[in-house]
Amino acid sequence: MLLKSLPFEHVGRPPTAKSDRLPPMLLMLHGIGSNERDLFALSSAIDPRFHVLSLRGPHALGQGSNSWFETQFAVDGPKIRAESAEATRQRLIQFIQQAAQHYRTDPKQVYLMGFSQGAILALLMVLTRPDILAGVISMSGKLPGELLATSSPITRQLAGREAISGFPILLTHGTQDDVIKVEEGQRVRDRLMSLQANVFYREYETGHTIPRQIASDLDIWLSARLITRV
Repeated sequence: MLLKSLPFEHVGRPPTAKSDRLPPMLLMLHGIGSNERDLFALSSAIDPRFHVLSLRGPHALGQGSNSWFETQFAVDGPKIRAESAEATRQRLIQFIQQAAQHYRTDPKQVYLMGFSQGAILALLMVLTRPDILAGVISMSGKLPGELLATSSPITRQLAGREAISGFPILLTHGTQDDVIKVEEGQRVRDRLMSLQANVFYREYETGHTIPRQIASDLDIWLSARLITRV
């Protein structure tokens, strides 16, 4: 069922495990040209204690095809418009704050999971608003230079090392990825580790896709976050 009462249209799966605590929430962010149904297929593999929401990007590219940011296509490749990325980032902050109240979930246990362009958005949230998140999963993502240039409105919002230190992040990438090269994922890993984030990095022998074996890794990583929380 498509839900429209919050800043992004989305589909959801309530927690199926009973608990006397407010449930944690996992937000899924699809890749460019896809929609909220894509990552939602993984919801059956997610710990049943989670309230899972899969969001739709705000920019329609066609029937069932959406993106998170406006993109300019140049000779040297596509460039994301920093102003568009910042507008979506602000909208996602609103969604996170409102969804926790709307669905009665734990506002201190909000996780983001993104693939490709959705991973870019999730990584921007790590660098700017780790205070409203409990952890991030980035699959086949990168940090485009145009979004972190001196002139970008996002640059002015970057959090300090103290805010990111110890922040839990699961990074995955395909070694055969010809859309976002594995070296981009490695650069993200190195940057976040230099900020002392708690990074777990894994590569798969795949291309620009979500490998089948990732389901068990997601379940293990997310479940571990709930076991270790205070």
